[in-house]
Amino acid sequence: SLSLNKSVKVRDIKIQGNYPILSKKIRRVIPMQAGSLFNAGILTESEESIANYLEKSGYHNSQVTISYKKHPRFPVVDIKAKIIKGETYRINQISIEGNSLFSDKKIRGKISRSSRFRKKKLKKDLEKIKKSYARKGHIKARIKVNKIYYHPDSKTVDLKLQVKENKKLKILIEGKTFIPKNRLKKIIGLEQRRSYDRYAIKTGKKRLKKYYEINGYPNAVITTKVYKPSKTEVIAKYIVEAGKHVEVKKISLDGNKEISNKRLKKELFTKESGLFSREAFNRK
Repeated sequence: SLSLNKSVKVRDIKIQGNYPILSKKIRRVIPMQAGSLFNAGILTESEESIANYLEKSGYHNSQVTISYKKHPRFPVVDIKAKIIKGETYRINQISIEGNSLFSDKKIRGKISRSSRFRKKKLKKDLEKIKKSYARKGHIKARIKVNKIYYHPDSKTVDLKLQVKENKKLKILIEGKTFIPKNRLKKIIGLEQRRSYDRYAIKTGKKRLKKYYEINGYPNAVITTKVYKPSKTEVIAKYIVEAGKHVEVKKISLDGNKEISNKRLKKELFTKESGLFSREAFNRK
């Protein structure tokens, strides 16, 4: 047994049997690190954490044993984690429900089958599929794994996916914009936020207003309207009246006696012959 009357620290942590997973990735899962205080009570928890990490990395039913050895003279211990990696599986069949925009074949094609089945990799693949839906206007599309069927004899898994495409968003920009509409849509950012609720629409309006001010349109007026022409579509309309393009002709400075006008103007965010930005003008 290890006496904890003194502060005992971890000197080293060795990992065995982890190839091809890097040892440093396994160490990150263990709550204790080299140099930290030793706590024998969390060794079992650490074994479970490593096993869960291996499961996500594609090694199922792995065995993990953590032991420690006390130094004969100094209050330090060395920890050793011995790993027997579990079985690996590959994806066999993928069934999909709820999709109409993309075919089963196209969705299956976005899921990697080139290596062992990993839940982490599957999660990334599903995220890519959601981005594909977002590019088509379905920014609130969801796709989840309903069921994973493991087949130990063939070392394969079958996946059952559920797609919820939700409404398609269409962004309309009208009025005197003076700036390309595709650029304005990116500034609004509804696709990135994957939302068209009241808060998202309002945030998009603020972002648009700020963008116009920075680009020399301090009096731009932006109004919004959201309506649903059908059960499958939502339209977010942004009406822009950019107003006049304002440039700074001259900057006058009064009351300065110690520092020259030229030097002071260099410190200002607002510049002569540049665009007028209310944000830059008010910045301190």
